[in-house]
Amino acid sequence: MSDTVLPGLGKLLVARHYKATGYFVAAAFIGGALPCMVLYVILTSPPQPLGYQATVFGCAVGGGLLAALPLLIKGRRKRGSSIEAYEHGMRFISRSGMPSTFLFTDVAQIRRKTIRGALAEATFMLADGRKYTAGVHDREDLRMLEGVLQRFE
Repeated sequence: MSDTVLPGLGKLLVARHYKATGYFVAAAFIGGALPCMVLYVILTSPPQPLGYQATVFGCAVGGGLLAALPLLIKGRRKRGSSIEAYEHGMRFISRSGMPSTFLFTDVAQIRRKTIRGALAEATFMLADGRKYTAGVHDREDLRMLEGVLQRFE
């Protein structure tokens, strides 16, 4: 993949294609933990009326779904998108397959978002007002963004 060359952008350095598997697995653990715990409590506790047990279990399932919802939404948004870093620019490809390309010389400002001192995302603001945000989801994303940010310094 590193032998790919786009006119004006140069040689492809790093390409990241996002999958939603990690988000969906995390959502399953977060959303399933509370109902499993409540089911265990219902089965091991003294008998209660059936309506009470159904209400408690229903609230637990609803709470689990509510807790998992942000991960499900973020996973669906990121799934199928790609970010490619080239020698002289970047290309963001959305889920629909529409690429957005910019050169590093067109970047007017870079905003870095950190959480406890670690890089969480970088937003590239172009002179014409367009913004492109690349988030850090794993080590490969962090390496890609650090490499891109080193080109600006």
